[in-house]
Amino acid sequence: MIKPSIPKNEMERLAALVDYCVLDTSPELPYDDLTLLASTICETPISLVSLIDQDRQWFKSRHGLDASETPRDVSFCGHAINGNDIFVVNDSLKDHRFFDNPLVTDQPTVRFYAGVPLVTPSGFPIGTLCVIDSKPKVLTEEQVKSLKALARQVIGQLELGKTNKVLKENFVELQKYSKMISEHQQLLIQNAKMASLGEMAAGVSHEINNPLTIIYGKSEQIKQLIDPNAKSSAEMRKYIDVIHKTVSRIAGIVRGLRNFSREGSKDPRENCDLSDIIFETLSIVSERFKANNIELILLPEDKISSIVPCRSTEISQILINLINNAFDAVKNLESKWVKVELQKTEKEIKILVIDSGHGIEEKIQSKIMEPFFTTKGVSVGTGLGLSISKGLAESNDAVLSYKTGQINTTFELSFNNPEKKMILDKIA
Repeated sequence: MIKPSIPKNEMERLAALVDYCVLDTSPELPYDDLTLLASTICETPISLVSLIDQDRQWFKSRHGLDASETPRDVSFCGHAINGNDIFVVNDSLKDHRFFDNPLVTDQPTVRFYAGVPLVTPSGFPIGTLCVIDSKPKVLTEEQVKSLKALARQVIGQLELGKTNKVLKENFVELQKYSKMISEHQQLLIQNAKMASLGEMAAGVSHEINNPLTIIYGKSEQIKQLIDPNAKSSAEMRKYIDVIHKTVSRIAGIVRGLRNFSREGSKDPRENCDLSDIIFETLSIVSERFKANNIELILLPEDKISSIVPCRSTEISQILINLINNAFDAVKNLESKWVKVELQKTEKEIKILVIDSGHGIEEKIQSKIMEPFFTTKGVSVGTGLGLSISKGLAESNDAVLSYKTGQINTTFELSFNNPEKKMILDKIA
């Protein structure tokens, strides 16, 4: 027995075969129809679409044979791919290459073989369409022409499968980009709404601040007119203090709404107190939390000076997003609370947004800042919030991160403490 020789372009040939993604796939009717036709036309009991892998010949379609593959070393098809034309063995027992081949001496007792190389459009023979008989045989000229035509159809089917695979992949990509376009359209619509809200908030702010100033001023005048010796003076001063606090709270809500709703990417950075930004931001959301019985905690309760150069509008937008995410995460929990904590060290100033949830699954932690990634249901979120917030943080020289290893879900917005730089500059 003579083993089939290995083609000089074997690596490229194998790559061309693998590129069809057909090895070890399930039977398909178009291929089975072609082997049936080959067997019928050539009047043989066996017909195969045989693909020559590195160490085996694997049958994509087999008519009249149970085996799904055989070793390449004993294959007739391994010889056939080394030529450009049909490879014919009329009687294997009279052929010095095959008379003692196990496929001849044992089942399926190959006496006759004719295989047409399956040549790819780029010129690589990847297998054969072959017909086999257990007795000697000679094909007619018409049978040879028909077998070659069917072999071309096999290649056409393989190319069609490859094209369909590319089309399917492109369709998936197209769906992905269509979703991205849709999400961007939603974002543009949202931005337009926010811009309109910003314009409205600016007008409302002007209209509300004027009467608030009057209310505050008049209450101060009333406070001055109260007779300190009158029995009711203490109670009246208490009521006036309530008015002052209410006026301050309304003013904070209006400022926060105006800052949050306006587009501030072109604003210059200013030295802002993070305590003030947090207070104004919480003023916007506090009523929603009360209405849903979610405790909103601010720590420390007393204001601490935390001046950083930033765009207050963008920092407010980051906090609103983090707080809203926390709201969604805890609203159905038994223990419902969200904590906003301001921390100041020699090196950093941090804002922590912590909720009563028990963290994010480890397998998705690395994805939560990616655009369009969301764990929320359809129509609940676009998956852009954290990604946009991360970008806003970076544009303010801050870092937004998810803190691992915490008991509760924790996000951190950290700034370098500018006071340290000032001290170093003085030393220098």
